[in-house]
Amino acid sequence: MASSSLASGEKGRELYKEQKYVEAIDAFSKAIDSAEYDDLAALHSNRCACYMQLRKYDQAVEDAETCTQVKPIWSKGWARLGAAKQAQAKFLEAASAYEKAAEVETSSISIKKGYQENAAKARQYSEQASQYYQQHARGFANRGGSGLPKFSGFIGRAFQTGHICTRMMLLVFGFMYCFSLDAGTIKS
Repeated sequence: MASSSLASGEKGRELYKEQKYVEAIDAFSKAIDSAEYDDLAALHSNRCACYMQLRKYDQAVEDAETCTQVKPIWSKGWARLGAAKQAQAKFLEAASAYEKAAEVETSSISIKKGYQENAAKARQYSEQASQYYQQHARGFANRGGSGLPKFSGFIGRAFQTGHICTRMMLLVFGFMYCFSLDAGTIKS
């Protein structure tokens, strides 16, 4: 590590211990600017930890991803990425990162625990999404005498609950319905 990079990195670690995360980020950023390639993974990992403390998860993910690109065989980088993705509630991506960390370091209990927690949450959210879809898809199965879907209850629920997916489906089916009516009335 270059001398200015070494000093900035040490200062960043001291500031982190003092819980001065913004100042630590500045110090790590200066260290990254003048660091040798071999030192980049640790510096990005440390800055990622600061961003996590400040709940700046997008920046934490960026640093963790850089860390894993620079040093893909370092389990700490993958674990940082897993923690940042978990904080963003991206549980499947977090589980994947923890799984890669476990491939590199097979004996770490915390890495295995991180994988198991995020895999379970990803399965849980997937099941909830599937149940939600099944419950709301029944509204499309109800047909009136004309064979058209009964949208009145569906529309009310979409705008009362504020579900964006439901609103988008409503728009798509609305356009499809309008174009099917227009197709029958086009005059040549």
